[in-house]
Amino acid sequence: AGISAFFAEPLPYQGTDDYPYSVAFPALMRAAEKENFKIAIWVYGAHYAKGDVDRVISEAKRALSDWKDSPAYLRIDGKPVYVLAFLGAYPAWGWFKPEDLTRFRSEVEAFIGERIYLIWMMDSWSKFPDAIPEHWWSHPAIDSFIRYIGWNDEGRYWFGDFTKDQFKAEYVFD
Repeated sequence: AGISAFFAEPLPYQGTDDYPYSVAFPALMRAAEKENFKIAIWVYGAHYAKGDVDRVISEAKRALSDWKDSPAYLRIDGKPVYVLAFLGAYPAWGWFKPEDLTRFRSEVEAFIGERIYLIWMMDSWSKFPDAIPEHWWSHPAIDSFIRYIGWNDEGRYWFGDFTKDQFKAEYVFD
């Protein structure tokens, strides 16, 4: 099908069962290693309690320390990929502030001993004008963006470096 990598969401959130991370994800990584396939960790921020920045950081440190050296872990430009989704793209989940993102990147990279390739996923609410605050478009910690639209018929996914003007030119805002 031409697919060479997946994002997986294996982290336990707010005290939930550790099975996805301790059993399912290792099995997925073993299969990916065997099949020469790539996997990166995707973190759905709406599962975190408001202001739980320390947990977001500690889980990233653990996960990247555990998996970044696997031949199956996805790297872009030689850096291990980590995807943060929905932490600050819309006011409902806007508790993750720009300074939190700066702190996240700094602490995670210092802990794992290398730079990461950080992808910021915007949610489907970003179809509304100004739902993506200006400070996310230009934040230096973000390497690229994904825009997820799953609940409507637009069916478009964005990945890579694009500007706010390119994004808004593609979508009609009501």
